Amino acid sequence: MGKALDWHSTTVNRYESGRRSIKRDQLKALMDYYKVSGGQRDRLLSMWRRAAEPSWWYPYRDILRPEYAALIDLESDATTIRTYTSVVTGLLQTEPYAHALISSGGQEISADEIERRVEVRMERQKILDKSDTPRFWAIMDEAALRREIGGPEVMRTQLAHLLDVIKRERITVQVIPFQVGAHPATAGSFTVLELSNDKRVVYLETVAGDLYLEQPHEIGACETAFEHLNGAALDRAGSARLIASILKEYR
Repeated sequence: MGKALDWHSTTVNRYESGRRSIKRDQLKALMDYYKVSGGQRDRLLSMWRRAAEPSWWYPYRDILRPEYAALIDLESDATTIRTYTSVVTGLLQTEPYAHALISSGGQEISADEIERRVEVRMERQKILDKSDTPRFWAIMDEAALRREIGGPEVMRTQLAHLLDVIKRERITVQVIPFQVGAHPATAGSFTVLELSNDKRVVYLETVAGDLYLEQPHEIGACETAFEHLNGAALDRAGSARLIASILKEYR
């Protein structure tokens, strides 16, 4: 490998022993040599950035799965984020809603860890306030609006928040009404991230852990599913009316 990249053996030894930090161009050369591509390449670059300059989530690293930490960095690099969820998506959750949702998870975690996980989720949302904020497109099942998480007051503030963010230029929120019946994502939630280097990666959150899809046919299947979900969902105005009508039920 050293000869192929025209690196001296001493240099290679220093990299392998951790005595010297690898530079971005050198990392890219290594990935080219080993034919690393797709989401795996993106995550390695994300890890390099974190090593060179730790991300804001670094103080929370003890409670974050590596896959989730990678998602946070990928969101920061994304130009477009498209997501389908059966609950209110994390980037649009209010703090009380996030607290109730995290508290109800299958894991037995302390009150302090719950608070820290909520802090991470709220901090994640700041990418939607940046001057170069990614285009964010969320499609939710009507169940996300009707499933009472945290009680009536929590739902009131959450639904009102959705009505506020749906007005923002680079945020699209659509709802798939119950009357649509079965649709392409009844099997579960997924997120498609388009990155600044024109790469795409799909993130899946499951009860057994987080997964990334990297193969073109896997990403293509999710993008096709999202297109069908868009066709099944109400448009922005219709979605806002449905959210408003459900909000009235809590008043």
